[in-house]
Amino acid sequence: MNSKFFKLKIFQKVILVFLGMIIPVYFISLYLNLLGTNFLKEEMSQSMFSNVEFYGKNLEDEIGRIKVQQWQMLNVQDLLKLSVSAPAMTSYDTVGLIKNVQERLNIIHNSSPYIENIGVYIKSMAKTISTQYGVENVSDKDLDFLIQYYESETQETLFYYQERLFLVEPFSIHKRKVKKELEDTVYIELSIPEIQQTLEALTIYKGSGAFLVDHDLKFYFTQKGEEMDFEIVTTLVEQGEEKGQYQISIGNKQKYWMIHKDIKFLDMKLISYIPESYITSTLRKYDIWLGILSLASIGSIFIFALLINHMIHQPMIKFVNAFKALEAENLDVSIEYYGYDEFSYLYRAFNKMVKRLKSSIQEVYERKIAAQQSELKQLQSQINPHFLYNSFFHIYRMCKFEDYENVERLTQKLGSYYQFITRSGAEEVPLHMEFNHAKNYVDIQSMRFSNRIQVEFEDLPNECRDLMVPRLILQPIIENAYEHGFENRVEGGKIWIHTKYEKQLLCITVEDNGPGMGEHVLQSLQEKLAHTDQVVEKTGIVNVSRRLHLKYGQGSGLQVSKSSHGGLKVEVIIKWKEGERDVSNPNC
Repeated sequence: MNSKFFKLKIFQKVILVFLGMIIPVYFISLYLNLLGTNFLKEEMSQSMFSNVEFYGKNLEDEIGRIKVQQWQMLNVQDLLKLSVSAPAMTSYDTVGLIKNVQERLNIIHNSSPYIENIGVYIKSMAKTISTQYGVENVSDKDLDFLIQYYESETQETLFYYQERLFLVEPFSIHKRKVKKELEDTVYIELSIPEIQQTLEALTIYKGSGAFLVDHDLKFYFTQKGEEMDFEIVTTLVEQGEEKGQYQISIGNKQKYWMIHKDIKFLDMKLISYIPESYITSTLRKYDIWLGILSLASIGSIFIFALLINHMIHQPMIKFVNAFKALEAENLDVSIEYYGYDEFSYLYRAFNKMVKRLKSSIQEVYERKIAAQQSELKQLQSQINPHFLYNSFFHIYRMCKFEDYENVERLTQKLGSYYQFITRSGAEEVPLHMEFNHAKNYVDIQSMRFSNRIQVEFEDLPNECRDLMVPRLILQPIIENAYEHGFENRVEGGKIWIHTKYEKQLLCITVEDNGPGMGEHVLQSLQEKLAHTDQVVEKTGIVNVSRRLHLKYGQGSGLQVSKSSHGGLKVEVIIKWKEGERDVSNPNC
């Protein structure tokens, strides 16, 4: 991982470091936002739970107290006397007892705002005594609920009738033998508006609500002016049987947070709910701030990247490209920069360095050219007398044998030969003139070796006949073949010379069928030709290779190898750079 990081560019490293700094900050902010969101959810949930517990406990305690008073009413002596002895009593005594019972009922009624009406039914009198209606016959319309109660199958303590809620306690419920028959009963009608007001106290959030519902889903109460979908009531009760705090979904409609509490004396559930959409809407501002934080983070990264790119990356790229151009030997490179920062100093220093380098290279180049010219002159002077000694000796022998015809031919060839190598002026000649000089040399050698060595010249390609080449690059190679390739050979010697030119590259190949060189000698010669500047003795083919390398640079010179004919293969290679190639003047 570290090696990959170090291979990145500076711009990429800076961006990665910046991301490494800002991403943890972003995730910490995201964590804090989620933490705050969960905290708010917990607070709202706890608030709902506390409210339901508080109001549910109050309602349960109040109903429990009412229920205790209802049980106590069953044991009131005056009520028991009316129930047992009313037919045998005088009217005076009966009225007195009834007033006492009424006073006790009023006391209970005034003890709780949840009591709408409280009364007793006395079977022996066939009448009811209540705080709201006084003394009435059982056949009256207001006593229909008692008739319906005793006709019901369950006869539970809590009875719901025509949108009215009653707590019913018969005097002797366990002794009843005949069903559906009115008995002595204490009943209390609960105030539904007061219950609804309690439910309204639980609706503290927008869209929230509360209701009371029995376990059998026969009836339920909501806050004033509110109606609940029965599907919602059913789902809430069924899914919340064993939980006090939970979430539900009503089909594809809405999700709710629910909290419920059992009201024991009513055998009902107090349920408070709030739509999850309200909670999410409350938390949406945190999501908005999170989105703003995300956009700000992305914007910061983008702006930071642009600034780093403008202030560091682009100037650095310009600097690197300038050095690449300098590596490519482009000394005309210059960097323009209008800032006043550190790059300004570096650019000015670079431009000054390039100017000094260009001046130094020009001086070195001029000195090198002068040295090459001097060395070429020296090398040429070494080549010029090389052939002279053997030629004079050969003329002497022909004169001694009075072979004057061949003396004439030889002297003529020698004159042309030395005229070519000693002529002043240009140091380069057209390639066809170099070939003609080589042929002249071969003619002289043929007279010397009595035609025991044959030389085969391949015609020059037309496209390279007029190419300008240094003088005396071919004759020393042919001379080397005569002297070393056929030194001890009496007959059958042969030399092949052919030329190839394509794509700015000239290759002249000289091969012979002599005995060749041993591996060690050939390798030694190859080393000398590869490092001509390190060879002290520069004569023969080493001399030619040195001259070509000096003039044309790397890639030009001589290469030697074994010939397919058995002898030595020498390749003269001249590699022109683009625009350097020249051709001779037709009048040359």
